Amino acid sequence: MAEAKKSTEIGLGKAALICNMPAKERLAFIAEGLPILFESARGLAAAAQALQAFPREAEILERQCSEECAKMLILVDLIRCPPKKVAARVGSMMKWFYDHLARLIYAEAQDWRPMTAAQLQEYIDDQRQSHYLEGDYGEYVMENWALFQRESALYADVFADENGTGSWYGPSQDRVRFAGFLPSCFRVVDALEAFGVLSREGLKILGEVWGEYDVAGEVEWRLTRDLYSPLVKRLTQAGLITERASEEHARAMGDTWQLPMYNMDFAKISVSLETLRERQDALYPYGG
Repeated sequence: MAEAKKSTEIGLGKAALICNMPAKERLAFIAEGLPILFESARGLAAAAQALQAFPREAEILERQCSEECAKMLILVDLIRCPPKKVAARVGSMMKWFYDHLARLIYAEAQDWRPMTAAQLQEYIDDQRQSHYLEGDYGEYVMENWALFQRESALYADVFADENGTGSWYGPSQDRVRFAGFLPSCFRVVDALEAFGVLSREGLKILGEVWGEYDVAGEVEWRLTRDLYSPLVKRLTQAGLITERASEEHARAMGDTWQLPMYNMDFAKISVSLETLRERQDALYPYGG
């Protein structure tokens, strides 16, 4: 690995180093990091489960858990990416690794069931709008919901409405959570760990099974299910599947795990107030 040339190259937040690694070194480096990320996610999930009497605090921990899982899934998708496309996609993917919105969408996407990769991008597009309309008649302008939920759980802050009027917004303990349920993104990474996919050899097998397919356009979601058996067969032959692997883990890998998203666009779409006003008029043209 190249020696740092200046002080700003030293410290946390340097996953971009992965971009310039040779393929074998990159795989080994990711294999080293995934168990560390998994332990971080598992600890946050356990803590969230233990704080059911404090919904806001539990939600913060659960969202942090989801973002750690998203970082894992981004790295795993880099392994699933066809080798010939890695150089073109790795830069964007390492930006997603640190982008809150991209990570939140990545985590939420594990609950979606698009028919094709193209439809998956449409779902992502809906979630990456900077602002949207809320209310029975679209009378309220709100910022991106995923980011709003994240920030409003973390902080008390000043909120401004579409008229520029400011008010205080404080985190509430009356937040709606599905107590006791782990997020789908955690169930997916837990399954990958149980089946040995997160090991160096497991990642090599994963890349060989998935790397033949460029997931874009009209590639269907069922590819995840179709590749489950050949992947598990090779993991079994390599002796990588752990004793804790269960039917629930198998369902998470075969039925919940989303298509690789290395070809997707996660950049926030800026929506102007003028555009939102036009949408309001279209929704409720006779408003007073």
